[in-house]
Parts: sequence; structure tokens; C-alpha cells
Amino acid sequence: MPTSALSRALAALDCGPKSAAEKRQLTESVDPTDTGEVRYEDFVALAALQLRRRRRGGRGGARNDEEDEGIPDEVEAAFRLFLEAGGEERGGKRKEGEERITMKGLRRVAKSLGSEGSGGGMGDDLLRDMIMEANGLGPDGVGRGVGRGEFADVMKRAGVF
Repeated sequence: MPTSALSRALAALDCGPKSAAEKRQLTESVDPTDTGEVRYEDFVALAALQLRRRRRGGRGGARNDEEDEGIPDEVEAAFRLFLEAGGEERGGKRKEGEERITMKGLRRVAKSLGSEGSGGGMGDDLLRDMIMEANGLGPDGVGRGVGRGEFADVMKRAGVF
């Protein structure tokens, strides 16, 4: 996604930057070479850290063992965001634990992060690559989507937990 969409994307998750300085710092952390683009893995990692920081702030910044157990809750919240975006595609027919992030859901989230009509700066080729990287199945895996465990694995590889 373009770096210009980063603040909007984080704000959509209710964890956007509070100041121009914080916005600059967050942008530099996900795009240190100033390419103007944010990789999917970097965005997911940043969003999870921001959600965790927000949650920590609600408890006065205290750190304890309970907090470490909360990271999967944030992963679940991010996973649900993608599921809700693609909700009509499955028609609610899948059981809990069988839900998958689909191309449709990923496309809708990408579009909501970008400027009007731009598809979020992410074409279908990039979105397909993201799904293939997450599920590890190559081109045949695009239609299968990304399961909860695969999504969690992406978050782990990104260093979120």
C-alpha cells in the first residue's frame, strides 16, 4: 500500500497516530528507504504493535504475563477484519475455525486503505502474491485463501508475537 494510506489504515483499526511526529515516525519504521510503499507484512506487524500499545495504554502501560497472552486476541481481531470485508463470499456457511481470508476480502481491505477508486494502490497480482506467500501453496492456493493459522504464522514471521 502507499505510505500515504498508512494513517488511514491504522485509524480504521482505531490505532492511528496521534500527532504529525508520530505519523512520521510510523511511516519511517515501515518504509525506512522512503520507497513510498508499505509491504503487507510490515503493515500487519505495525498494526498489531499499535493495537497492543493502545491496549497497554488502557492499563497504564503495565506489562505482565496476561498481556503476552493478549497478542493472539489482536491477531484474531486483524483476521476478523479481513473476514468481515469478504463476508458475502462465504455466505456464513463455514464453521468457526474454518474461515479463510479470501481474495475478495483482501481486495476490499486494500481498496479501503487507498484513495477512492485506486484499489489501495495494490493490484490483484500483488494481492495474489500476498495470499500465496501466506498459505505457501503457490498459484493453486489463491482460491483457497488464508486460514487463521496461516495468518498467525505471517504475524509471527513479521515479529508481532
